[in-house]
Amino acid sequence: MRKVVLLLCIIALLVVPALAAHWIARQANWDFTLTYLAALTLASGILSLVIAAQRARLRRQLLLLSKDELQAFSAVSEDIRFALPTKGSRSSFLTVFVGITAVNLPVLLILLGPILVLQTWFAVKPPLPQFAALGFGFLSAWAWWSVAVTKWRRWAEKGGMPADEVQYRGEKASILWPRGHFFEKTEWANIRARHHNDA
Repeated sequence: MRKVVLLLCIIALLVVPALAAHWIARQANWDFTLTYLAALTLASGILSLVIAAQRARLRRQLLLLSKDELQAFSAVSEDIRFALPTKGSRSSFLTVFVGITAVNLPVLLILLGPILVLQTWFAVKPPLPQFAALGFGFLSAWAWWSVAVTKWRRWAEKGGMPADEVQYRGEKASILWPRGHFFEKTEWANIRARHHNDA
C-alpha cells in the first residue's frame, strides 16, 4: 500500500506541474518546456520547504524525549540520530551547502562544459567529436569530484562533524556514494590509501 501511495505522489509531482505549465504557457503564449521546467523548479522548492518544516518539527519533538528514549531511537534510525545538531560543530545546512556548491555544481559545469564549447564555437561533424567531448567532460568531472569530495569531507570533519554524520549528510545530498560502493572507492583519499597499502 505504501508503494502505491508513493508512486501516486511521484506521478502527482510530475503531472500537476505539467498541467499548470500547460495552462500558463497557453495563457501567456510561452514555450511549454521552459514553463514546465519553471513549474518543476517551483514544486521542488515548495517540497523542500515542506521537508525542512517536517525536520524542524521532528527536532522539536526529539528535544522533548529523555536521554534514554533518544538513544533508543537513535540506535534504530540514522535520521533520528543526526536530526539534532552535534554540539560544537558547524551547522549541517552550511556543511551540505558548501558540499553542493564546491563539489556537485563544478562537477556539472565540468561535465557539460566541453560539449557546450564544442557545440557553440566549433563547427564539427557529429558524432565522434561530441562523444570525445562528453568522454573528456566525464573524466574531468570525475577527477574533480574525487579530489573535491576528499577536501570537503576533511573540511566538514575539521568543523566538528563526526565522520559518520558527514557520510550520512553527504549521501543524502548526493555528494558522496554509499560506504563500500564501487564509486566510493574512487575518492582521492581512498585511492591514496590503497596506493600506500600496496607500496
